[in-house]
This record gives sequence, structure tokens and C-alpha cells, in this order.
Amino acid sequence: MKTIIISLILISVYRCSGQIPFLPTFSGQCSDIPQIKTQHLDDSIDFGGNDSITYTLNFNPDSVSNINKNKNFHILSSRNSSSATTVNKVTETKSTYTYKFSPITSNSFKFPSPIFYKNGKTYTTDSVQIKVKHRDLTVEDFRKLKKSNQINDFFASDNILQIAFKDNLGYLGVWKNGKFEIVKELDKNQIKKINKIIKK
Repeated sequence: MKTIIISLILISVYRCSGQIPFLPTFSGQCSDIPQIKTQHLDDSIDFGGNDSITYTLNFNPDSVSNINKNKNFHILSSRNSSSATTVNKVTETKSTYTYKFSPITSNSFKFPSPIFYKNGKTYTTDSVQIKVKHRDLTVEDFRKLKKSNQINDFFASDNILQIAFKDNLGYLGVWKNGKFEIVKELDKNQIKKINKIIKK
């Protein structure tokens, strides 16, 4: 009987140790231990194609770092959602973060984990190995690659002037330290001129 009791205690400690973060679901695990599950379906991807990676968390992070500029891929879009379900007075929280990206190399690479911040602590998971189907790049491939890198470098630079407007509101701003800082509000005449340029 003592042997059985000790075994049950060891199982309980192992399940609550935080050492098993990649299980199909979070049910039955200790909800107070932050865990991250990664979902990536494609084993390989063509150069220039699209792929996506989803991170599922059993907590709502206070903030999430951006995926930094990378020579191997471009981030095409990102989206996130969160939900909370209460069963028998126990609330389970789930957050998902999905990143759609396109490889800009014909070599395989590792997709880095975002950094999730919660109560002053940081949480990450392992990088995901991305297998890109190798092929020799054509002249057109190199042209597109050069153009995409130039655009990426341009918008990643500081002190780039940007205009943001909607309906009758418009602002002139500058990109600094990873965020858009407003410099001045646009007047109605300036907004009209911008609209004319866009509609041409």
C-alpha cells in the first residue's frame, strides 16, 4: 500500500512540475503553471509560399514581443484571440497567437518563438524547424527577394515619415523605436489632397 501511495504522489508532482508543456490539451494540468503549445502542420514549404504557426497558451499574457526582422522570412500577418471557460467553478483560460509568414530563402531555417510576458516574467518555447524545398533561384526570384528586402529595411528604419488618416481625421507621424509617434494633425485641405492622390 505504501508503494502505491508514493507512486501517486510522484505522478502528481511530475504533472505539476511544468516539464510537460506540449500536450494535446491543457485539461488535467495545473492551471497556475504557464504552458505553451505549438501547432505547425506543414512539413515543408516552397520558396515564396505561405505558412503559419499557432501558439496556444493556457494564460493571457500581459504583452507579446514582435517577431524581429529576419533574413529567412517575412511576417505577412498576425492575429490573436483569447477565451475563458468556467466549469465547476474552475476557469480555464486559452490564448492563441498565429503568425503567417513567407520564406525568402531556399534554405531551411528555425522560426523563433515570440516572447510572452506575464507578471514580470518571460515565457518562450522551442524554435520551429521550417523545411524549405530547395531549388535554384531564378533571376526573377532574386529580383523579388532584393525588392522585398529593400522594402523591409525601409519600413524597419527609424525617422520614416508616415501619414495615417480615416474619414476626416488625419495625422502626420514618424516611426521611432518600433512605434508610430504623432507629429501633427492634418487639416481638411491636406486630407482632401491625399484622397485625390489615392483615387487617381
